[in-house]
Amino acid sequence: MIARIAETLTPERAELCIHEWFEIQALRNPNVVALIFEDSQLTYRELNTRANQLAHRLRSLGVGPDALVGVFMERSLEMVIALYGILKAGGAYVPLDPEYPHERLSFMITDAQISLLLTQKQLLDSLPDERPAIVIALDDEGEGLANESVENPVTLVSEQNLAYCIYT
Repeated sequence: MIARIAETLTPERAELCIHEWFEIQALRNPNVVALIFEDSQLTYRELNTRANQLAHRLRSLGVGPDALVGVFMERSLEMVIALYGILKAGGAYVPLDPEYPHERLSFMITDAQISLLLTQKQLLDSLPDERPAIVIALDDEGEGLANESVENPVTLVSEQNLAYCIYT
């Protein structure tokens, strides 16, 4: 797999994106803990696998280079999986703080033309009325995502593509 990533490097594309560096780390240290949140943890392999599954789902829903995906989540393992999965799909994430007023969230969703939003089950009722066409509660998608491929998706982006869009 590391050889596959190295083969994609050409003079026009001499840099790796952050998700590709993470894939290399996951190959080198699959059983090392990569993420700890409260009483839960994920190894590099587990995090990479779950992000891959999400990336494949997102691609099937049309996420690709520079597509903006909303992330309306509290800090959690799922939030990191969401960010990483979006990058692996080729998209860019737009963080939407659940503490923001509905008017602000509605403006951001509309202004960024977000058509897909990742969230958590407990936040579904907190979404503003102005919401994307597709809303996925990651903590409620376990079995559905389990059917997605665990393989690293083919990289569609370079360092020239968007990774995130932050409203200040």
